[in-house]
Amino acid sequence: MRVMLLGLLLVVSGVQAFSQSERGEGDDGIAVVLRVVGMVEIGGVNANWEKAERGFSLASKTRLRTGRVSSCLLRFDDGSVIRIEANSEVEIRGQWRDATLDKRELQVDFGKIAFAVKKSGNEPFRFKSTTAVASIKGTEGTFDVSDEETALAIVASSRQTDVADFINQKTNQIESVGINESVSINRAGKFARRTLSAAERRISGNRIETLQSETKKGLKDLPARINPRRKPSLKQGKRNIMMRNLKKLSLIRKYLRQNP
Repeated sequence: MRVMLLGLLLVVSGVQAFSQSERGEGDDGIAVVLRVVGMVEIGGVNANWEKAERGFSLASKTRLRTGRVSSCLLRFDDGSVIRIEANSEVEIRGQWRDATLDKRELQVDFGKIAFAVKKSGNEPFRFKSTTAVASIKGTEGTFDVSDEETALAIVASSRQTDVADFINQKTNQIESVGINESVSINRAGKFARRTLSAAERRISGNRIETLQSETKKGLKDLPARINPRRKPSLKQGKRNIMMRNLKKLSLIRKYLRQNP
């Protein structure tokens, strides 16, 4: 009996190790393409560009670029939604830790982004440019990067305080950003803060409304495998197997300790 249990322990341990190595950091998809308008292409490190299509699952370090009069809508596994607007190029980043999507990031080389970020514990969603980092928690807004400046605008938030931080990459200076506020940093590293005007609130609000409308359309008739609320994804199925194996390991180890 003891020999059988030891053998089972080795098998389960092997399955667990295989599952972990198979998943790996960045191997699983962290986001899915909900909607594509116009010319949208995806690529990876040293990879050729190819046309993006609705339903594509994207791994960490996948790059996307949009052409003129084009856009791409992404939904991250945690429910956060990002709309990449025309003439933009970005890279998505993230990793799985304890079955939770962690270190969510969007590197924006240039272009305009509208976002609706879900709160995920104490870990913010980060938008990065060469000059600034926006640290976002449960918030809707825009992040725009041009040759002249990087700008963050907050339109709405589920939080009353600690909504977002805007960080100077060169000096590490931090500026807190509240609802209906905009903070920007130019190439010289100079901050500028202002309250959004009525016209700016309307424009930013329209960008968020477009994101929300496209999200509803994009989720409609989407394959169930990428909507964890409808049906467990392949990734979730792997995690469930891993958790069952861990439980078996625990029971076997307990028995062996009690019956040396």
